Amino acid sequence: MLAVLSQHFRQPVQPINRYCDALRTWQHALEDRARRLKVELFPGIDGDSKDPTTIKAYEDYKAASKKDAPYQKGYNDLQQYEDLADSVGHIFLQISKSNLLARLLYNGEKLRETICPEHKGRWSGIEWSESRCPHGCQLTGWVQEAEDKGKPLPGVQAVLLVPTGHTDGRITVIKDATGEVLGQAQGWGGPAIPQQMTEEEAEAARPGFKEKWEAEQRKKDGGDS
Repeated sequence: MLAVLSQHFRQPVQPINRYCDALRTWQHALEDRARRLKVELFPGIDGDSKDPTTIKAYEDYKAASKKDAPYQKGYNDLQQYEDLADSVGHIFLQISKSNLLARLLYNGEKLRETICPEHKGRWSGIEWSESRCPHGCQLTGWVQEAEDKGKPLPGVQAVLLVPTGHTDGRITVIKDATGEVLGQAQGWGGPAIPQQMTEEEAEAARPGFKEKWEAEQRKKDGGDS
């Protein structure tokens, strides 16, 4: 299948995780190269931290890093590889945290250009049934473009679980892409996704659900003042 797609698009087609793995391999190769250069320039630096040779090698390494340090052959190459490996690692950290990048890659969304008047361009967490942004920014701080309206955030499934026969008592369960539950919130009165659960499952999902639902019903029936 991948070969057919690659032929169709006339460029390599791979799952995103394979490209991520390749970039990580590149980062580790840079780090390994920097470690080898460090050992070549400062023999013993990779030894026991209490060993006098290791201590002396580390002191020489720190001295060479000072701005006014005399030129040492090979140190510029070491510094280049260390800086590059650090930069790549920092970029990967930002990639893993970027909700925008996830939306662009996994959702195929266009860049959102309308700032949310309430959340003002700041990511404000996972959208729950009780904290849904009225402007449709999904708490990202930016409103979805018209052609992307209704797309859920990538990696998160917001599922309304409705106990059988309890049309007013809803629980929103937030799951990641693997199905692991990230959190739960009560969503009363909103539109329900037709997924049913028993009273026992509802009670297990959130302790006290049944009692609260029954109290709400008594109020509606005039049973409580």
